[in-house]
Amino acid sequence: TVKTTANAADNIHTKTHTTDLVTATDYQCEELISQHVQHHFPSHAVIAEESSGSDKYTLTDQPTWTIDPIDGTTNFVHQLKLSCVIVSFLQDQQVKVGVVYHPYSDELFFAVQGQGAFLQTGGPNAVPVPIRVSTTTELGQAVVSMEPGYGREPARVARFCALQQRVLNSGVRNLRMLGTTGLNLAHVACGRLDAAWEEGSWKSGVGAKIWDFAAGRLLIH
Repeated sequence: TVKTTANAADNIHTKTHTTDLVTATDYQCEELISQHVQHHFPSHAVIAEESSGSDKYTLTDQPTWTIDPIDGTTNFVHQLKLSCVIVSFLQDQQVKVGVVYHPYSDELFFAVQGQGAFLQTGGPNAVPVPIRVSTTTELGQAVVSMEPGYGREPARVARFCALQQRVLNSGVRNLRMLGTTGLNLAHVACGRLDAAWEEGSWKSGVGAKIWDFAAGRLLIH
């Protein structure tokens, strides 16, 4: 599992480039979750990060599960305890259920469409508590997460740095870079962060993919 793997540097590979990593644990966790989903819902589609690859895919109206077995693989490889597991269920291209699990703190963030968002800490017998976004309205009181994504092309780097500069010059309280879309969005959902932004565009196929953000979007909304 993510939490109990003794050697995070287990069989590391790169995908699109050196900033985009994958490990044997990614594949093992994805297989475990996919098999569980397919056993209980054999007619449902599954879009999982490692099996789907980096190419843009097509999301249909049929019941679909998205899986990110380790969101924050670079953190995992470098033994920074900022990685999570993300699972979501969609139908008619709408997120119906979203789950983000942070194994290191044993925090389970989950939401069901129309029923609110919750945080369960300390195992399956713990009582979930409702969560909500912060009420901060002033940038000077806000802590904002900003992620550069994987691209290191000069134009993308310059755009990201220019945006950071604009936010800092606007008087933001502080910036954070956690290295995991799932935890960024979960922390926005429970008010620990006031906002989160990541370089990229789903329409252009660059940046965070649906397995990264579907669950977090429901947590926040």
